[in-house]
Amino acid sequence: MKSKKKHIIVYTAPTVAHHYQYASSFAELNLLKDFVTGATRFSSKQKNIDSKIIPYKRSHNIFSALNALVFRYGLDFLKPYTRYLMSLELDIATRKYLKDAKIVMMYSGCGVYSIREARRMGCKSVVEVVSTHVNDYLECLEKEADSCGIKPIGMLTALKERMILEYREADYILCASNAVRDSLINNGISAEKIRMVSYPMPQFKRKKVANLDEDSRGSQFNVLFVGQIHYRKGIKYLLEGFVEARIQSSLLRLVGPPSKSSGVNLNQLPTNVEYLGKMGATKLQAQYEWADVLVLPSVEDGFGLVVLEAISYGVVPVVSRAAGSAEIITDRENGILIEPRSSVSIAVALKLLENKECRKSLQRNIDSLIDQINGKPSLSKSLSDLVDSIL
Repeated sequence: MKSKKKHIIVYTAPTVAHHYQYASSFAELNLLKDFVTGATRFSSKQKNIDSKIIPYKRSHNIFSALNALVFRYGLDFLKPYTRYLMSLELDIATRKYLKDAKIVMMYSGCGVYSIREARRMGCKSVVEVVSTHVNDYLECLEKEADSCGIKPIGMLTALKERMILEYREADYILCASNAVRDSLINNGISAEKIRMVSYPMPQFKRKKVANLDEDSRGSQFNVLFVGQIHYRKGIKYLLEGFVEARIQSSLLRLVGPPSKSSGVNLNQLPTNVEYLGKMGATKLQAQYEWADVLVLPSVEDGFGLVVLEAISYGVVPVVSRAAGSAEIITDRENGILIEPRSSVSIAVALKLLENKECRKSLQRNIDSLIDQINGKPSLSKSLSDLVDSIL
């Protein structure tokens, strides 16, 4: 790292997976000044934050807690409002920590005021974008909702406008996949202001695939989906494809928070499909140990961290080409790539993976994929290089 200055970054994020690894890495580099998060006091992730290592600052949390409840119970009609209010809450909370900072990094939608205050104070701003450009994102969701015959959840115009202002006013934009990067560029964002940092492997304890007992997962063909039960995730196509595959002794488990805008009726699932609801980390890891295959059938997904989680357990990933995580998969070598919005593509993939020898062949290559991901510059090195490119 070129810069010798310490504690120069204010990092702000809601309660989403990879942000705690980012905050930890910035802290290890002695770069983190403050970590401002919307995590509620009931969040298991907050309980794991070591305040001696990470200078953790909690925002007021009123709307962050409300937003978490709305997502947990699938109250779709409230989601646009709580998401917007949560973004404002986090943005307002961040501004007061900018004194003496050199960089402020914020989650998309949560930083218009912080960007402007940072500019006034001579501080660089970075907006982290995890989905495609908001115009592409909303167009895709509207199209998919129409095909499902349901009303799209949408986004408040005020939040959309905040995101577009951030794209324009931030000094830099950070993303983790070419899918997001290309979408931004296609919508007029200069490639010069975009920075890329790949997501790291999750910090799960895992067994080496090569050391897994051949029959450790039993004779039943176990298929897993992890994510919000939402039409954006392509749940309708997964259910149709699973049924079309007609695989004997198979079970599909759906894990994630519910949504009334899923395009499917969770109360009328086939007998070999189970909905297990949202799970904490320990229970979720048990599902990965159970699964033979993970399917991510998204019609739009900036990345899809569940793919990294799955391969860390030697679970064969079946990934939509519309997801950013498709970029790390080599089709039919360490996973299967499927077409978005195609139940037939899913059925073909599952029929192929029903064969144990085929699964084993792909599983043997998963360790190489993990080694390849881990062989890239570490997260700390990537973030250190990011800071050097900004200052």
